[in-house]
Order: sequence, then structure tokens, then C-alpha cells
Amino acid sequence: MKQTYLVITIIILTGIFIISYLPLDTDWNQQQIMKINKSKEFCFFVVSDMHNNFPAFNSFLESINKNYSFGFVVGDSAHTGTNEEFKITTHLLKKIPIPIIFVIGNHEVWTGSEFAYKQIFGKTYFSFNISDSQFIILDNSFGSIDVEQFEWLKQELNKKYTNKFIIMHIPIINPFKNIYNTPDAIILENLFKEKNVTFVISADLHNYAEFSKDGINYLLTGSGGGTTNNSFNYIDVCITKNNIAWEKIDFGKQSDIEQKFYVAIWPALVIIYKAVLIVIVAHLVMDYLRKNLR
Repeated sequence: MKQTYLVITIIILTGIFIISYLPLDTDWNQQQIMKINKSKEFCFFVVSDMHNNFPAFNSFLESINKNYSFGFVVGDSAHTGTNEEFKITTHLLKKIPIPIIFVIGNHEVWTGSEFAYKQIFGKTYFSFNISDSQFIILDNSFGSIDVEQFEWLKQELNKKYTNKFIIMHIPIINPFKNIYNTPDAIILENLFKEKNVTFVISADLHNYAEFSKDGINYLLTGSGGGTTNNSFNYIDVCITKNNIAWEKIDFGKQSDIEQKFYVAIWPALVIIYKAVLIVIVAHLVMDYLRKNLR
């Protein structure tokens, strides 16, 4: 009887450990894009850099009071890029009936791999259009885009649209230091200018900024939960027949201690949880073998 209980316990604990790595959703982004109501006039939001700060994320969800057609999370929704973090974030997002698209950031590949992101969200770079607006999502999570992605980008930008939006996590220009921010910044900047890109929307620096260069509007989201001295915020963008308007919307602030707890302590707790499961299972297996292989 004891052996039966032992085997059942090992199976349950192992199952919990395995399930923690299995995605609840797959190809999330394409499923969300298919849900978008493609009207000629629409609004969308852009938020980023939540870094597991789930209370701040809840504050963001509660602050939404507009009928958005869709939204972007422009990278670093997670802090260490684990399935557990992505699962909680997508679960929270299901509270609102708005299609939401996840852009890959450097913290989504914190472990050195895109595996967890791809399991749940699908491709790391892709595009879609709504009416006469094109949205191109890039993957510069490792600091720049590779040659294959660059060639794909050029083909996408050859398509004829009135409004062309580039969405990527790491900004090619740091407006706070007035410097180029990525190895491919100049090449991309020239391409965006040549192909008449309308907007470049980025994140990563945890501070809001907007500026115009060569006829292109550059927007940087502030922090959606990651460490910052400013208020958390997101960007509201509305496209009408003759205009594109945007504004920064603040939705709360936390103390430095609160931010560090959710950003740093949560990943540590997940690691401890997994370590404890491994130790328990290993102990039970060794105990079983010791008793039955004498």
C-alpha cells in the first residue's frame, strides 16, 4: 500500500512539474489578429515592460475605458521568459474582450532562448494590416534583427499602405541620450525613411518619449510595471480618415520596494518552487529504490 501511495505521489509531483512547462495557449498572436474588427477608423493601445508586476498590470486593465480594436504588449511582459510568467499574463488579459498582441522583448529571451515565447505566441516577427494601415512586428530581442528578418522587412515595406507602423521592443534611437541604440540603427533608420514609415513604436527604456525625425514619428512607451521613477503608463493611438492621434495615459505608481518585490522576488519564488519539487521527487525515488533494491 505504501508503495502505491509513493508511486502516485511521484506521478502527481512529476505531472505538476511537466504541466508548468506546457503552454495553455498556442499561436496566441495569430489567433488574436483574427479577432480584430477591421474597420477603417479604430483605436489601439500600446503597453510594455510589465516585468511580472501583476498588481500594476491589474491597475492597467482596470484603467481601460475605451472600446479599443486591439492592443500591443511591446515586450518584457515577463522578467525571465518562463511559461509560468506568460501563462499568468495571458490569463489576466482574458479579463478584457480586446485582442492583444505580444511583441518579443529581451526579457522574453532572458534564458537565452525564444522557445517559451514561440510555444505560446508563435512567430517572433510577422505583419498584419487593418484597412490602409500596416503593422510590422519585429524581433530585435537580442539587440538587432538578423539578415533573414531584414530581407523580409524590406519586402513588407514594399507593400502599398498609407500608414506604416513598425513595432519592436528595443528602440533604435535613445532620445534620452541622443544616440543610436542598436547595431543596426542607421540601416533601419534609412530603410524606414526610404519606405515612408509613419510610426516606429518601441519600449525597453521604462520612460515615455516622443519625437519626430525625417518625417517619422517615434514613440517609446514608459513602464507598465517595471522599475521606474515615473508613473506607469500606456499609449492610446486612434486612426481616423484624416488623422492619427496619440496620447500617454498614466495608470498608477508604486514604491521602489513594491516594484522590486514583483520584478525580482516572483522569479526567485518560481525557481525555488521548481527546486523543491525536484528535491521531493528525487528524495521519494531514492527512498523507494533504497527500500526495494536491498
